[in-house]
Amino acid sequence: MKNMKQNKLALSIGAMVLSSLVITTAHAAPIASAEAVVSFTDFTVNWLTGSKAGTQVDASDFSSLSFTSTQQTSANLPGFAGVSDLVSSTVSAPLLAQSSLGTIDPSIIFATATPTTIFNQVALPLVGNFSASESNETGAPITGLGVTANADINAASYASLDTSNGVAGAGTTSVLSSQMTFVSGLNGNLRFNFDIDSYIAAFLTNGAAQAATGSWSVGFSLQDITNPFASTLVGFYSVGDTVSNNAPGNGITNLGALNGAHTGLSFDSALLNAGNKYSLTANITTTATAQRQQAVPEPATLALLGIGLLGFGVMSRRTKK
Repeated sequence: MKNMKQNKLALSIGAMVLSSLVITTAHAAPIASAEAVVSFTDFTVNWLTGSKAGTQVDASDFSSLSFTSTQQTSANLPGFAGVSDLVSSTVSAPLLAQSSLGTIDPSIIFATATPTTIFNQVALPLVGNFSASESNETGAPITGLGVTANADINAASYASLDTSNGVAGAGTTSVLSSQMTFVSGLNGNLRFNFDIDSYIAAFLTNGAAQAATGSWSVGFSLQDITNPFASTLVGFYSVGDTVSNNAPGNGITNLGALNGAHTGLSFDSALLNAGNKYSLTANITTTATAQRQQAVPEPATLALLGIGLLGFGVMSRRTKK
């Protein structure tokens, strides 16, 4: 009879401790938010040297020219099938790509966006469960294409996640890729001029067992592809930034190191030779993710779990005896 009472006591202790474990590891309404916004504006390509030094490159400066611009946005959210939007143009037409899931925070411009919209740099945290990604493009970096303005490109990604969607994450990405292939009709070096205004941020509520990340990048590659089996890099530029906020959250927004407006940026090519074939590739990317993580028991919780398991162990041994 005494052993039976002890067994019941051990069982009760174990049950209470395990119940306490479930309560202890729970967090109250954690929220993760992230965003990435970049504006790449006033983009022009100019002759730095040669017979047309100091002037903007014109389509007539090439004996052949082809141009393709592609934008793709995507959005993912727990409980939904992922969505994406792909648009492209070969004539420098204005482009707008949009992807979203969930109910978007009203502080974000989305439904009313146009090919000239500059997307919001929103103070975090965002509200609700959603992912939204947008990009647009107008103008052209060279003249003679029937477009009067210089090229402007804007992109943004936003992600927000709260407790109602398990351990999955919200993620969104915008990717803009342009390629210009041409045969130069002139000798000379090119200068690429542009401005970049960037903003990334990541936020976790206090104690949140989550992770939030925002990032952006801009890259250029100019290659001499006269010999397609031995292409030569004649121009290159790359810049970007990433910010993360990992569990446990402290209720503070982490900001990117390169946030702000950066004007008068440029890079130069090596000498271009008349008659040679070249390929210019440009890529602009924004990414935002908000990821739920499994709660990790604290040391005190682990100690309670050990006591509970010990109680079950004692009960088991005495039952066998």
